[in-house]
Amino acid sequence: DDEAHMVRELGAAAAFHLESALRPKDRIGISSWSRHLLAMVDQLHPTRRAEGGFVVQILGGVGTPEMQSHATRITQQLALLIGASPMLLQAPGVTGSAKIRDLLLQEPYVRETIEFFPTLDVALVGIGALKPSAFLESSGNTFSLPELQSLRDAGAVGDICMRFFDQNGMPVRSPLLNRVIGIELPVLKRVGRIV
Repeated sequence: DDEAHMVRELGAAAAFHLESALRPKDRIGISSWSRHLLAMVDQLHPTRRAEGGFVVQILGGVGTPEMQSHATRITQQLALLIGASPMLLQAPGVTGSAKIRDLLLQEPYVRETIEFFPTLDVALVGIGALKPSAFLESSGNTFSLPELQSLRDAGAVGDICMRFFDQNGMPVRSPLLNRVIGIELPVLKRVGRIV
């Protein structure tokens, strides 16, 4: 019944799994807004098993100033712990409009990170409920309550990297998704190892 304890335990289990599964030069994608993944990084033991590899942020992390450091920290800390280089996605996870998203996707530093997505060997993602966690909500990287209601009306029950799915695990189509900067589900599905 203790959610904080559950987050720590899942983080410890994920850290143990990752430590045993890392390979040299792995390209690892990580979602930036998962408390469980942050707990995993906090419990990871330093290792050089992924030396020569990359840790790639797969969901935009620019948000409110006090929360943006979390998105940056999780990517940089994981890279430091496993001997890899970080690749930050310096853009918001959810933009104000599709036009803003399209403009940001033209920025060289954003495009360079997104071009890494199809080359990932491992993806570390959280599975979110339709109602965002307090952690994600306070970041500013989410949709408004009326927008979330429109997703619920379309059948959405949860998300992976702000890509929503229904109760059967099928993607939910919505114009709101044209405002997300992050990995798309078909690209994520092709990653060899997904945790």
